[in-house]
Amino acid sequence: MKITDSTFFLLKECEGLKLKSYQCPAKVWTIAMGNTFYLDGTPVKQGDTITMGKAIKLFYSVGAKFEKSVNELITKPLTQHQWDVIFSICWQYGAAWLKKSLILKQINSNPNDLKGIRTIFDKMEYDNRRNIEFKHYSIK
Repeated sequence: MKITDSTFFLLKECEGLKLKSYQCPAKVWTIAMGNTFYLDGTPVKQGDTITMGKAIKLFYSVGAKFEKSVNELITKPLTQHQWDVIFSICWQYGAAWLKKSLILKQINSNPNDLKGIRTIFDKMEYDNRRNIEFKHYSIK
């Protein structure tokens, strides 16, 4: 599957889109939708700003790596909304984490077991983000 507008808007809702650099909870300088580096590999610094257009370009460029990882890790057919959520989780935690996760195991076992998926989400951190993602995942 591919990144779509649906993917972009889910991630924007979960991450926010900030055009001025900020420190994430780990105290790393971050910009746009959770980016810590620019396309050229330069790290985000305090006081950096970015235009909306460059933030969107950064998302789609960096997102291509996550898109590939999600497509390699998912073994069951998903709806676009379900795929978007797995992409969002991969964006937040990384592909190495996702590969070992209970959520991936559950989805590759039965992507339509909403009760099982909800149970795993309830054990994950970032309750509000997981609630947003679960609502998106459940869209038919």
